[in-house]
This record gives sequence, C-alpha cells and structure tokens, in this order.
Amino acid sequence: MLDLQELRSTLVSSLDHIRTFVHLIDKTYRYEIHEEQIQVRDDLVQSIRADFNIMETKLSQTVLGVSYSRWSLDDYKRIVLLIKSMQQSLITVYSSLRHIEKVDAKTFNDNFGFDGKDIRVLRKYIYVGLTEIQKELAVGSETATFVKKELELLKEIDLERGAERPQLPILAPAAGKSPEGARGKSGVNCEAAARLRDVETKIALEISEASPPTPMKRASTCNGTLVVPDVVSPASLVAQSFTTLTEEFSSRESTLPASAQVNDLIRVHWNNFQKLQYDRVGEIFLSGTLYHPQEPLILEELHVSLDLEPAKISERSMLSSQEFRTRRQRFLPLEPIVNQTKEKLTPDEYLRSLASKAATASSESLASESTKKVALHRSLIRVYSHSFAVGLFIEDLIKLREFVLATEPKAGPRKKKLHLHFLANLIKLSIFLQRSKDILAQKPQADDNNLTIREALDILEKRDHYPMKVNWLQQCLGVEKFLRSSESCCAFKVACGVIVLAIMFWSKTTRSFALDYSLNSAVITITVAITPTLGQSWLSFLLQISGQGLGLVYSMIVLEIFHNVGGYKYNPYGIVSALAVFSIPMCYMIYTTPQLFVLAVLAMNSAATTVYSEYLSNAQTDDSPPYHMGKSLATLAFALALACFLQLFVLRNPGRRNLRRAIAKVMTANTAYTLILQSYVKATIPTSPSRRPPLKVIQRVEKDLIDREIQIQNDITALMPLMKFARAEPSFVQPFNAAEYVKIARANQLILDRNRDARIAIGTSPLPDIILKEFVEKLAPYRAQALPRIKNSLYLCTSTLCSKFPLPENLNRTLEEVKFGTEIFHDALVLSSRLAHSQEGLKLVKSSEFTRYWLYLLSMTSVIYQLEAIQESAKNLFGKLEDQPFYSLS
Repeated sequence: MLDLQELRSTLVSSLDHIRTFVHLIDKTYRYEIHEEQIQVRDDLVQSIRADFNIMETKLSQTVLGVSYSRWSLDDYKRIVLLIKSMQQSLITVYSSLRHIEKVDAKTFNDNFGFDGKDIRVLRKYIYVGLTEIQKELAVGSETATFVKKELELLKEIDLERGAERPQLPILAPAAGKSPEGARGKSGVNCEAAARLRDVETKIALEISEASPPTPMKRASTCNGTLVVPDVVSPASLVAQSFTTLTEEFSSRESTLPASAQVNDLIRVHWNNFQKLQYDRVGEIFLSGTLYHPQEPLILEELHVSLDLEPAKISERSMLSSQEFRTRRQRFLPLEPIVNQTKEKLTPDEYLRSLASKAATASSESLASESTKKVALHRSLIRVYSHSFAVGLFIEDLIKLREFVLATEPKAGPRKKKLHLHFLANLIKLSIFLQRSKDILAQKPQADDNNLTIREALDILEKRDHYPMKVNWLQQCLGVEKFLRSSESCCAFKVACGVIVLAIMFWSKTTRSFALDYSLNSAVITITVAITPTLGQSWLSFLLQISGQGLGLVYSMIVLEIFHNVGGYKYNPYGIVSALAVFSIPMCYMIYTTPQLFVLAVLAMNSAATTVYSEYLSNAQTDDSPPYHMGKSLATLAFALALACFLQLFVLRNPGRRNLRRAIAKVMTANTAYTLILQSYVKATIPTSPSRRPPLKVIQRVEKDLIDREIQIQNDITALMPLMKFARAEPSFVQPFNAAEYVKIARANQLILDRNRDARIAIGTSPLPDIILKEFVEKLAPYRAQALPRIKNSLYLCTSTLCSKFPLPENLNRTLEEVKFGTEIFHDALVLSSRLAHSQEGLKLVKSSEFTRYWLYLLSMTSVIYQLEAIQESAKNLFGKLEDQPFYSLS
C-alpha cells in the first residue's frame, strides 16, 4: 500500500510539473515570458525528464504489492504511459520553440498574436483538466486542495462563458512583446524549488483572473471567401469543422454538468485557436506576402539532385547561379510578386525582374524588406511546429482525463477493489509463455506479427533476408564481455579485498593483530569503498572517513557522558536515548540526500559498534573509549589503503574513461536509431504510394524504435552520475574538460528528442497523396543529400569518442555550404504557396496532416545543428587532425 501511495504522489507531482510547464510554454509561444519564468521553464525540462525514470521506478515497486484501489496495475501503467506521452509532447514544443527562438516578436504577434476570450478559456480548461486528474490521484489530505482549486476555476469559467460570445477573428494583431531576458543559470536546488513555487503561485493567480472578453470583428480574407478548414487535434477531429463541432456541443451543453463539459470545451476552444492560425496562414500564402507561386525553387536553380550530371545543367541555371549564391549566403528570401499580377512570368524572366528591381532600389529598403520576410518565414515554421505537438498533448490530456475520471463512453463509475498485483503478473506470464509455445510450434516467418526487426528492415529496404546464426564461440565471447564489464570487475576486487581480510584471520602471524584491531569491521568499509569507477571511490573515501569519524567521535562523547551514571558503568538508558537522537538526522539524510547515504550509514554503524562493544565488556578490563576510537580509525585506514591499492593497481577503471565510453555507447545507439528511422521514413512516406510496404511491417519497426528510445533515454540519464564521478578524480596530466562532455550529452539528448518527434510526426498512417507528390517527391533530393551526411557525421563522432582520434578541421564545410535547413524551408514554403492557390490545396495547407510533414522537416534539420555542436566539442577534447599530422610508428 505504501508503494502505491508513493506512486500516486509521484504522478500528482509529475502532473504539477506539466501544469506549470504547459503554461510557461504558452507564454513562450506568445512572447510574454520573462527572465524568472525562463529559468523555471528550463529547470522544469530537466525535472520532467527525471520524472520519466521516477514514475517507472515507482511503478516497478508495486509489482509485488496488494492494493485496495479503483485502478489496477494495468490501469496505473496506462496512466503512466499517457503522462509520459504528454511530457514528450511538451518537450517537443519546447525544443521546437528553442530551435526557432530568433523570430521577431513583433512580426509574430502582428500575424499570430490572437488573444481573445477563447484563448483565455482554453488555458483555464487545460488547468482545470489537470487539476481534476490530480484530485482523483491525490492521496489523503492532498485531495482537499485540488477540490478547492477545481470548484473555484469552474465557477470563474461559468461566469466568463456566460458573457456574450464574440465572433472569431481571422486576424487580431497584438502589441509586440519581446522577451525580457535570456535564459538564466540554474541555481542550487533550494533556490530552483523556491523559484518554481513562486512561478506556480503567479500562474495560479493569472489563471484564476476572470477577465471580461473583448468583442472583435471578423476580418475579411484577401479574396472575400475562405473555406472552413478541417483542422483540429490529430486523432479524431481532423474531418470535423469548428462550426459543426460548436453546434453539436451547444445542443447538449445544457444537459452536462460543468465538469463533464471540460473535454468537449477543450476541443472546441483548441479548434477555434487552430482555425484562427490556419486562416491567417492561408491569407499569407494567398496574398503573396512571403513567396509568389512563380518563384523558382532553390533546388531547381542549384541543381541539387540525386544524380548530378553536367549534361543536365541548363544555360538558365548558369545565368542565375550568382543571384542564388548571394541569396544563399545572406538567407534573404526573394521578393514576391503581388498576388493581383496578370502577367505570368517564366522563372528566367522572374529572376531578371528581380535583378532590375535590385539595381534601382536602395540597399536599405531591400534589407529592411528582406528582414521582415525572414521574420515572417520563421513565424510560419514556428506555427506549424507548435500546432502538431500541442494537438498531441491535448488529445493525451483528454484521454487521461476520460480514463481517470471514468468519463469514457460506456464506462461507469469506478469502484474500489482489492488488487493482487503479484497474482495478476503471474497470470500474464503464463499467458505469455503459452503464446510463445504456440508461436514456436508454428512457422514465425509466415506471420507478420512475429517478424524480427532484421526481417522487417530487410522488407523496408527491399532486400533478401538471410537469418543470422550465432555459434557457440560467439556466445562465449558474450560471456567474456560480461566478465569484463565494470560491475564484474568491481565484484572481483571486492572478493579480493575480503579474501585478504580472511587470510589475516587464518594466518597465525597476523591473527592477533586482526583480532586486536577488529578487522572484521573492515568488511563493510571495503565493500562500500570499492566501486565500479575510480572517481566514485574517491568520493566514497571522503564520505567514509567523514561518516566513520563522526560516528566514533559521537560515540566516545556519549560513553564519557554516561560513564558511571545511575549505578551503571555505562548507563544503557542514556546511551539508547543519545543514539536515538543521533539517528534522526542521519535517517533524514538518507531519505532526502541519497548522495550522502554512505556517510550516514557508516556514522550510525561506527557509533553503534563502538557503544555496543564497550557496553558488553563493561564488567571486564577493556580499552578506554578514546583508545578504542584510535583502533577503529586504524582499522579504517587499513581498509581504505587496501581498497585504494585494489582500485589503482588491479583492473583500474577511471571514471573519465567510463564516461567517454558511455557517451560513445549513446552515440552508437543514436546512430543505429537514425539509420532505422531513415529506412522507416523512406518506407512510410515514399515518393510513390505504390512503394509503401505492408502496415504490419511498419508497425513492427515503430515498436522497435520506441523500445530504442526508452533505452537511449535511460543511458543518457545514467551519464549524470558518471559526470560527477569524473569531476571528482584528480587531474595529473591535463584538466578534465567537463563542459564539453556536458555539451555532447545535451546534444545527444536533443538528437533523441528530434528523432522521436520525427517518428511521431510520420506515424504509421500514410500522408495524403498530394503531399507525397508536391513535397516529398520534389524535396527528396534534399533528404538524399542530408541523410548520408548525418550518418557519416554520427559515425565519425562515435569513432572519435571510442578511440580519442582527432577529427579533421573542415568536416562541416560541406554542410555549411549547402545550408540545408534554410534552403529546404524556403522551397517548402514556396511549394506551400503554390498549393494554397487551389481550393483543395488551401484546405490541405490548413490541415493537421500538413503540420505532420512540417514537424518532420523541422526535426530532420535540427539534427544537423546538434551534430555540428558534437563535432566542435570533440575537436576541443581531442584536438584537430591537422594539428597532429605525424605520429610515431614505434
């Protein structure tokens, strides 16, 4: 039961982080966030990442438990899964906003700064939805707080909804609000916690303020009419318009209680907000404010194709290459032609008209105009990347709320039941084993559900599959690898230390010394001191000396105080009371500061051992407490000297080497993930729909990608303690550059995030044929050029970390020349502008299917920038190849 209560408290705490983080993300998107909130937002990202493992750990601790609850173990697993999905969606939004944070605030707010009543009510409903879930999951007295919050917010929302509903604007410019500061450094944990509490309080006050709605008139579109878009959350409302959804909800609104309306109203107001944004996007594309449909693609002018042949280079491209080269260097979008033009120009004539305009216009006006277009260009990318991920978050929130509050269709109120988690797991295990036997009795190759990942990848790549056979020698090599691991070496050294102590007791020469100094107590010291890494042992030495010294000093003081008191040589009542007082701060330290676990445990152990041995021998002549303390310190010194010898001279394993290998392992896993993801994307969104493989094969690869994401995330989380141990080791040859390793670890985390975003955006359902034809097929050369470079860069960085061999200086030159991100976004926006000039294309531009592809583009380009950061850090760590041209052959 206690494990279950801890799990529920952890879930409530994670939802609290989500509730604060989603509001700060909204402020970031609308440029209303200030410096203190930026610091809290960035700290919350780390807290939310930590919540991943904490929830899994707490959930695993309930496997053998018994609970009397409304939810079974499977229900808790589903709750944890939905919360993790919400967390990942918010991290996706955060990463996207950080990647495109150089957007001009005024330009963005002038075009997308909607701040009507629906936006305010949407924030409150999201806050209410999360509060209701917390109320249901809270334990004990925590429930009352969430009940009070829920009632207050629902009352305020009812008052606000009772006011006159304004018409929906297509464009409602707001005053530009620039961020007041950049990201600040995280302080100590107590300061960060205090800062988080302050921001949570301010957010609660902002949410609870019921401001009256301001009616706004509906703006007209550029051509007078506009098709209602099929835009809403990605799951179930894609084909449903906002008007239909609003009318359907209004017809049954009066029959629902206030709490039951939250899910529908979240969908309504989110759909409303999406409609405002996408209508404005359609206006921008139709008006030609950014790009004109006749503007040529950079891809066409620079001849970036899969098969570059000199014979295919036309005279037109040779004449216009200088214009595009200049624009590519400055990243200045070409000036569009007004939408009302009647003259249809060829791309050659269009470029010549640009050249004549550039010759007559002043450089200042061109620079100002181009700057505005760059800002609008980035604003559009920002809208697309934000829309899809927040839509996923809202769908997961609604699913979680329906499941926890039992408001799902055909779901009655949940009743408390007795759940035997161990018995349920046994039943599942027996079903799994029986199913495995049935599978083995058949031919696995005949069923797509039993495909191995190698078979699935071969099908995706359209290769012949040849099963890999593992012989007995390869299995023996696997055993050898296990025996060479850090944990196995640590266990071997602990056994060596204990054997040395045992020999001192067995040998007649050293037996008297071992008995006189109680070397048996050194077993605990050696077991704790010998750790997998040298840096960990270095910290352990300091903690052991401090802990055991503190315990010995305290025990000596206690024995001297209660010596010959109350008719006892050592008064037992006073000693027990003093030790109880001493254990209180030590136990508090164990539960609140795990880093000091060794200090607290050895302090209590040494104090209790000293007091107990003196009390047992109070009728005999024995060492005095100070003399006994001196012997204990001598035993501690002997044990630490033995542990130090084993750590330094027997299978030495420095923490820095472990850290480098661990980061190389993460890089290897990210490389494998990227290669599989490339095949997955290529098969899921092929240039031709006929090349798409069976759905079951795609789902099998997706399952493998999800499993790899979990493993890579665990490996990245495990890097943090290794960083600490590596910093603790003394530097004799060269200083330890911890900052560069932190940068590499952070870049790997971002690569994992962006790869996960790409996998979620692509999904398993096919994109519309028009997207495959107009975008995937036409932009395929960009992908064909970028993916091999990503693969090669990952391989070189991983090899450098494994071997410490320096990288060449000009490794990034090809990527910098191509400027992959700016060019593919330019061409994608030009294609979007062309597509928006038809009714079907305009409808698609305003759909959630279109945001899927844009999120994939953004994710793919972000990986390149993170690889450049890894390469720079690797050069700072291991030098450049040009600086070390000669190596000794001896």
